[in-house]
Amino acid sequence: LVRAPLLAVLGPSGVGKSSFIHAGVVPRLGEQHRILTMRPGRHPMHVLASLPPVSSDSQDETALVARLRELGERAQRGLVIVVDQLEELVTLCADPAERTRFAETLAAAADGPSAPVRVVATLRDDFATVIEGEAAFRGRFEVFVLATPPPEALRRIVVEPARRAAVAVDNQVVDDMVAEVAGRPASLPLLSFTASQLWQSRDKQGRRITHDAYLALGGVAGALATYADQIYASLARRDQDTVRDLFARLVAADGTRIPSPRGELEELPGARGVLAHLIDARLLVVRDDDGKDVVEIVHECLAERWPRLARWRSEDAADRELLGDVHA
Repeated sequence: LVRAPLLAVLGPSGVGKSSFIHAGVVPRLGEQHRILTMRPGRHPMHVLASLPPVSSDSQDETALVARLRELGERAQRGLVIVVDQLEELVTLCADPAERTRFAETLAAAADGPSAPVRVVATLRDDFATVIEGEAAFRGRFEVFVLATPPPEALRRIVVEPARRAAVAVDNQVVDDMVAEVAGRPASLPLLSFTASQLWQSRDKQGRRITHDAYLALGGVAGALATYADQIYASLARRDQDTVRDLFARLVAADGTRIPSPRGELEELPGARGVLAHLIDARLLVVRDDDGKDVVEIVHECLAERWPRLARWRSEDAADRELLGDVHA
């Protein structure tokens, strides 16, 4: 960051880019830097313009650049703008002109090594072209590649939190968990979810997480699918149909999650209660996007590892193909 005013943290989905920034980099920088965080969403310029604490929401590029640089000058070591999931610039923002204005504003604010503003963006590697697609970004980003943790790091991720809580983890549990996720792009979400489920079923008297509990859970590969099926089975038939309707709007044909406004989803017949249930169960998450609640699946790995959802996607794709043939 000292030499790179624009920095992209690049890696596959689920590698931990957001956690790396928010739990690692930001706390360290926060001691001497002013930090502003955002996700582009559907209207990145509107979100960016709302970050500085000003009385009006002006989207005038020149005024916004001046305001951001002013904040940087007043901070001890400068201003750092964290743009989480920069790929939303193309996956959610439908206005090419707004994308261009957004890129030009950030590039102008962080226009060189001596600028008082730094931009740190997280970006999925399959959307790496985003930082070259806008002229203002082209050739300007320093790229930091965040790789999937090696097996030994994955072992520490499992063992250390338990050890600090004075709970032992059977060696076979650790071996099996690491073997199942090592080298997979979504290793961390799968590991985290499985660990949280194992924690709930730990032997509280013996202060131990056992291999039997791990097998009962279905291992890493089965943990998320088993849990999702349990939640699904607990619903009435009409609510199960609503679950399918909701996921059809939240997951694209290729498995990519589609963040959707909560208000729009709740307009589906019978969706309000079902949506709240899925959110409480942590299969869906809600985040704030410019003052509006936006819902998305907890992670793409849910689409990849839940056979029921994979079957729905396949059936929906077949239906669309059939309709296309009929119209043709």
